[in-house]
Amino acid sequence: QQYFLDEKWLTLWHAIPALKELQTAWESKGENPKYTLYKGAICSGLCKIAKYYNRLDDKPVYIHVLGM
Repeated sequence: QQYFLDEKWLTLWHAIPALKELQTAWESKGENPKYTLYKGAICSGLCKIAKYYNRLDDKPVYIHVLGM
């Protein structure tokens, strides 16, 4: 959430890297035997992240914002 909070600057460009970072972290936790108990929740979270990450493919405005 702190990625998107700033009173002076537009912060939409943080969305794609933040989703990717979250996805990478959860994927590594999902593969770790230490988190076996939470595997179902991690998989559900990864599905939700993928849903929104894939929506970015359909929105060219995000690409334009990254170029600003």
